[in-house]
Amino acid sequence: MKTTVESLDVQPSDTTARLDMTTVAISLAITVGPMLFYVPQVGRWSLDLDEIYTLNDSSKPLSTIVGYDKPIYYLLCHQMLEIGLSPEVATRLPSAIAAGLIAPCFFWLGRRKTNLQEATIAGVLVAFHPWIFQHSQFGRFYSLMLLFSSLATLSLYRWIVDRRARWLVAFGTFGALATLTHATAAALFPAGSLGLVSFCCVEHRETTIEFIQRRWKPFCFTLVVLGAVACAGIWKPFSEWLSAQHGQYGNYSPGSLLLGFVAFSGLQFWALGLLPLLKRTSFWTGEDAFLMTMFGSMVVPFFALAQFGGGVAPRYLMASLPVLLLFASRHWAMIHSQLPSLRYQFAFGAVVLATSVPSLASTLKDGNHCDYRSAATFVDSLALQDPIVASSAHQLLGHYLIRDFDLRELRMLDDMTRTPRSNSTGAEAILFGLVEEANTTGRPLVVVSREDRRIRPPNVQTWFNSRFAVLARFEKPRFDHRRNEMVIYEYRPQ
Repeated sequence: MKTTVESLDVQPSDTTARLDMTTVAISLAITVGPMLFYVPQVGRWSLDLDEIYTLNDSSKPLSTIVGYDKPIYYLLCHQMLEIGLSPEVATRLPSAIAAGLIAPCFFWLGRRKTNLQEATIAGVLVAFHPWIFQHSQFGRFYSLMLLFSSLATLSLYRWIVDRRARWLVAFGTFGALATLTHATAAALFPAGSLGLVSFCCVEHRETTIEFIQRRWKPFCFTLVVLGAVACAGIWKPFSEWLSAQHGQYGNYSPGSLLLGFVAFSGLQFWALGLLPLLKRTSFWTGEDAFLMTMFGSMVVPFFALAQFGGGVAPRYLMASLPVLLLFASRHWAMIHSQLPSLRYQFAFGAVVLATSVPSLASTLKDGNHCDYRSAATFVDSLALQDPIVASSAHQLLGHYLIRDFDLRELRMLDDMTRTPRSNSTGAEAILFGLVEEANTTGRPLVVVSREDRRIRPPNVQTWFNSRFAVLARFEKPRFDHRRNEMVIYEYRPQ
């Protein structure tokens, strides 16, 4: 009996139709959801800390901005200001949009490489990542750098699968854009190269071992030369940064840098991503070796540089975050596939994401910003004659002040470790000089302090309480350890 194709009435099954609708719903939620969540918040918060530098640099002529070493974010903010957006919205909108695009990038590029399940997990991990949400509300270049770094990492990861040259071109393009957004992303290039070498070594173990045994001298010499060139290339710009004013603040020791990076990037994501790799390296796959080598190569140089100071902060390691999230999504998908029912799968996912809720809710509460706008309004209302006003990030307070005050930089009172004396340094020296000037001239002294930790040594707190009275506090309660409080003090001579 001969059966023709035309005689068969082929209809898609209900299961296939439901699967397609599920794919569409998930795709839409991951693509649109983060953007709808991030963007509406950007105008709610006062400008804070380095955002004033973004505003100042973005307000300059285009010819000046193009000459910056990292011009891309400032060019975008410049256009936002040109169309008449408020300073708060103009400085943060590019950051919020960039952060909102990261989850779709992980989903769609992951969807092409793996199945829907792993792609969905990757998109959800990014969409619910507290650090990404926090930086979406911060008017600096970190979210945009993270977007380009994610695209570069995913492109190189995609090349491993199909070996098409276009993915290497995409890696180079997005890596260059990330570097032009923030110089720390330059680590993508040596890290990506080492990751590919590691991948090839694992995929061709016997050939690699034979090659090293026969040519170990030139191999080691090449590694030493490349390491020396990399160190020389990094040291010059880093030494310039050390001597700049910005490089004098916020120094982290290697230990505190690691602690901050683990805390901000998420301990649960480290557990998901790296704990499954605690096995003999002979059992690692090529992808394991690629991702692990790339991740290590991107973070180790910054821990080495932290020894010299220069304000190496956890956010400087953000370009490595996409690698960690790739690890976490791969291993979550493996665990997910082994769970016996949908109920267990949802319970496991809820446990993983629940640890992010306090930080997400806290950022939604205050944007992780101190309220300089309210502090300035209060200072403007003070009935004081010719006061000295000292503030942490005084340019930022000056942006919101209406009255013309004698405004001074205070730095951070939380950094005080000793009672101020004539031979003090840093914040102690500044505060001592301000108190001496107020005593000599008889002028009122108002101190506007940004206080994140509230904990000072007892002797410092006693000295401070005996000389200053609290006029006002501005803080929105958070659900995590951080306190973004603005405290306004008035000096009361003894």
